[in-house]
Order: sequence, then structure tokens, then C-alpha cells
Amino acid sequence: MVERILVPLDGSERSERAIPYAVGIALGFGAQVILLRVVESTAKQGSGWLGTQEWRLGRLEAFAYLDRVKRRLTAQGICVDVDVGLGPPAEEILEMARDRRADLIVLTSHGRGGPSPFPLASTAHKVVSGTDISVLMVPSGEDRPDSTRTPFDRILVPLDGSGASEWALRFAAHLHRIHGGELRIVQVVPDPESYCLCGDLRAQQLSQQLARSSREHAKRYLSETSAQLDGQDLTIESEVLTGANVARRLEDAARQAPGAIIVLSSRGASTPSGSRLGTVPAALLSRAQTPVLVLRDGVMFRARARPHHVFGTKSRWRSSDATVPPANGTSGIHA
Repeated sequence: MVERILVPLDGSERSERAIPYAVGIALGFGAQVILLRVVESTAKQGSGWLGTQEWRLGRLEAFAYLDRVKRRLTAQGICVDVDVGLGPPAEEILEMARDRRADLIVLTSHGRGGPSPFPLASTAHKVVSGTDISVLMVPSGEDRPDSTRTPFDRILVPLDGSGASEWALRFAAHLHRIHGGELRIVQVVPDPESYCLCGDLRAQQLSQQLARSSREHAKRYLSETSAQLDGQDLTIESEVLTGANVARRLEDAARQAPGAIIVLSSRGASTPSGSRLGTVPAALLSRAQTPVLVLRDGVMFRARARPHHVFGTKSRWRSSDATVPPANGTSGIHA
């Protein structure tokens, strides 16, 4: 469940490309959107710059800007609050997320500074690296959704049979019920070359058999998952993808459906216990090639649902029905 969404803005059109995504989730969960503008100062901290005219003017301009954005969102029925921070942007964003107990940070890969040689600007990189809550990253080059669709018209959810990946599907399914469009579940399996059984003909045949078995198993799993969601006002497509690099394969699949967003869990079965992110969600966030929502363990869900299986078949899922997935229910594809 999402109650508070933090959206850092710097006044640029690039940073505002995060807003439609925050609005879509806020409408789906009845969440509050917190708009944040950070004012930086060129003055030295020891010279009393907190009380200077520069700070006062910057603060007034920041609140005026946020108020204009707030009026646009409240007209859509969104509960909005605004705040202004002073200091290094990444530090202020992380501190505000903690102070406001945000469940989700929605931001773009670049802001006022414009494109850079790196996939993420320094602020976005520091936020992703420093937070332990869910993050929705929007590429700064992402086109604004037209008036005929929402950012969640096309949702791609990678699954691997684990509890964490299926919790991500529950979240995506809720958004799908609210916004409609397409919900696509996929599983990435290795291609024959990924098994690295090089050598004689027998080894190559074994590699092909292993790959074929993996595809067949994944196909059955996706089919069973789709069947369990039948009758819950969902329209689901499923596909087995092959490739050695899971993150890039997911990016390719998302690019084939313009406007698609990837929704996945933050950790995998082989992710070290002290790590915040598995390698796949970390790669998707850091490369920022497509919009991606990474759900952190235990942050988005409340322990109130049936514990034995992810999906119910008799009644529609509600955000209040979600539970925290078990500690070992993590997604293997996110290792």
C-alpha cells in the first residue's frame, strides 16, 4: 500500500515528467503526493547565508512554483503537500523521504542540468544509492503521455515463481484495474549459449535440452499465473523471453511496447542479505533506459492477506489485502 509519494522537482520540464507517474499511483491508492523543491546556495555556510536575501528569494520562488504545480494536481483530485529544502539536493531528498515517511520516491534521471554522458545525473544516482524505500525512475527523455492514455497503460512484470516477484504483480494488477490498458507478465530464461556447455555435439544437445526445458517450465508457470488471475477484471498477456542478460532483455521487451513501465521487486533469492538491490533492478535503475518501478521488500504491503498463496481466485484484490512477502520469497531473476 502506498500512502505518501515524494516527487522532487527542480522547476525544469524534465523533472516534471515524473508527475504523471506519481499521479497514476496516487489515484490508484489514494496516496498523498509531496512535492519537494530544493534550493541550493552559492554562499558559504559560515557566512550566515540562511538568512540572506538569496535564500529568502529562492524560498519564495520555490513555493510559488510548487503552488502552481499543486493547483494542477488538486484539480485532478490528488491530495498534495509542498515543501522546500535548502542544501545539496540528494541529501535533502533523502532526508525529506525519511522525515515525511514516504513509501515511494518518483523522480527523473536528469533535471535542470540536462542530458549528461551518464545514464543518471548525480542527484538521481545518489538518491537511488542512498534510499531504502521504493523508487520509480523515469528517463528524462521519456515523452509525456498523451491525453488518451496514462503512464500505466502498458505494464511489464517479470516473474520467476518467487513470492517477491508475485507481490510486484499484485501491485501492478491493482494499477491495471484502475487504469486499464495492457498487463504483460514475462519470465526470462537462459538461451542454449547461456549454459556454457561447450565442446562436443552431446554437450551442445544437452544445452539445447536444458534451454527447452526451461522455456516449457516457464510457459506453464505463466499460464497458471494468468489462469489464477482470471475473473479479477484483468487482461493479461504472457511471454517467455530468452537471453543471458536479464536486465537488457527486459529493456528490449519494454521498448517493443512504447510507453511501457517495468514493475519488479528489489531483491532476488541470491541477493546478499545486506544488499538493498539485486543486480537486475540496480541495472534497470542505473541505466534508466525505460521507466522502472522497483518495490522494496516490506515497504509497499501490509500484513493483512491470506498467507498461503499470492493470488485469490474468488474475490478482487484490494491494496489493503496485501501482506509482507516471506523473507525467502525473493525473485531469482533479480539476483
